[in-house]
Amino acid sequence: EGSASRPASYVFASPVRLEGQTVGVLAVMVSLAVVEQAWALSKDPIIAIDSDGQILVSNVASWRGLSVSEVETDADLRLVIEDGSPSNFVQLANRRPRSSRLELGKPLTVLGWNVVIFADTTEARRQSARAMVIALLLCVIVGGVLWAMLNRREEQVRRSRRNQAASLRLERRVRSRTTELRRANAQLEQEVRDRQQAESDLRQAQAELVQAAKLATLGKMSAALSHEYNQPLAAIKSDAEIAEMLIARGTPGKAAANLGRIGGMVDRMAEIARTLKGFSRRAGTDIKPVSLRQVIDEALLLLMPQIKQNGVELKTSLPQDDIIVRGGKIRLEQVVMNLVSNALDAVRSASEPRIELTLERTGSHAVITVSDNGGGIDAEVLPQIFDPFFTTKDVGLGLGLGLSIAYKIVHDFSGTLAAENDEAGGARFVMRIPMQDAQTLAAE
Repeated sequence: EGSASRPASYVFASPVRLEGQTVGVLAVMVSLAVVEQAWALSKDPIIAIDSDGQILVSNVASWRGLSVSEVETDADLRLVIEDGSPSNFVQLANRRPRSSRLELGKPLTVLGWNVVIFADTTEARRQSARAMVIALLLCVIVGGVLWAMLNRREEQVRRSRRNQAASLRLERRVRSRTTELRRANAQLEQEVRDRQQAESDLRQAQAELVQAAKLATLGKMSAALSHEYNQPLAAIKSDAEIAEMLIARGTPGKAAANLGRIGGMVDRMAEIARTLKGFSRRAGTDIKPVSLRQVIDEALLLLMPQIKQNGVELKTSLPQDDIIVRGGKIRLEQVVMNLVSNALDAVRSASEPRIELTLERTGSHAVITVSDNGGGIDAEVLPQIFDPFFTTKDVGLGLGLGLSIAYKIVHDFSGTLAAENDEAGGARFVMRIPMQDAQTLAAE
């Protein structure tokens, strides 16, 4: 037996017999210290007990020689041998639930011992508790995921139902709106047709007003034109009579000069007639390159008799090079004639009537300026000067369409027409119209 101070030893004894008699005993003692040293490597207590419950070998020195009942452990131990088989482990049951050790043993049948190890279950319980917590968390997570999936599925079902309901409402609204749009489109189409008809009627009325204004201008010029025609006719008659007399006297060479003057006056009258005929013709809507020099020359040719008759001094400032714009020749002539005619009416009461007409280039625009030394335009009248049927003339002297028509024609050609008072006195009308691009003009 061992004690707390020394390890136990195992003694193998065998009798020595001689002639049938025991003459001695042969004993071999084996110290179990080596076994205890090997068991010392284990952190858990290990004991070897005999059939009487006496502790023979242990890696706990204080337990040597004690009985199992005397061992101060965490629990009262009860030996359980399963099946009585030497190969099976022996479990020492723990009757106290608070014990933190698990006792496992194996019987040594040859020696009649049981080897028992007191395994510490604290770490196992911690791991078990940790595993339980993890399992619980996993259950919570899985449950949460399943709940979220179910909730999401239910939400998808509800959303699908809401979408179907919204789709049905939208379809009904679309059908309703489609019906309303069809009615609105029908109304708009009718309004478009009415507007197109109104625009057509407006263009026709505008063309008729333009033609009436031109005829009115021709009517105003008729007296001056008759004088312009009568004077050349009288000169033609006089030159013809003189040429006849010179031929009768046998000097036809001297008559050639008279005949040449007659031819020049006839050409001048033909030019006036051609211009007058072209101006009286109804203007088309074609837009093409137009020479502003030619427009101004022909407009002044028609107005020159009226200018001379009223004793008005006309000053013109034209560039040497011609200026080409895109527009209508007859309508631009009408604009120039309306502006000059308006200036003639403005200088009737002036002591020294004077009209200035200038043509110049400003960037990509051609600028025609018509100014006079008349009484100017009143400030309260200036904003309405281009309104249709607005006039400052006496009743019967004008319809108030000339400047309105001129303003409309210039805007049709992407230009502008403005009226202002000159600082030196009188009024000034400025017409700006885009010039023809050189490349486009060369292509045409």
